Amino acid sequence: MSIEDLVARLLAAARVAFTQARELHPDESFHIVWGVFLLVAARNPLAHRSFLSFTMWANLAHALLMVAQAATDLDRYWSKFLTDIPFILILALGIFFLRPSERVPAEG
Repeated sequence: MSIEDLVARLLAAARVAFTQARELHPDESFHIVWGVFLLVAARNPLAHRSFLSFTMWANLAHALLMVAQAATDLDRYWSKFLTDIPFILILALGIFFLRPSERVPAEG
């Protein structure tokens, strides 16, 4: 399946889900686009190293902000330590460990 087919199927599914349940929130559309670009970057990580680094640092910053916010109101947000925060940290760490190194192989 090509990336174009995958994107078309994701958008079609999102359209059905969001029209049945509720309106699409602007933040959700941002994350859908980000996810599509992440899928494209995964096909050629060396060519998209800068985008992968941005995604890694953005997710790390987001997780740290969520830790600070959740810690200030534990009665309300304690569950974030079991759900959202670990997920975001796993994504950031996964990109950190799986992204290609800066070294370019020697030509010879």
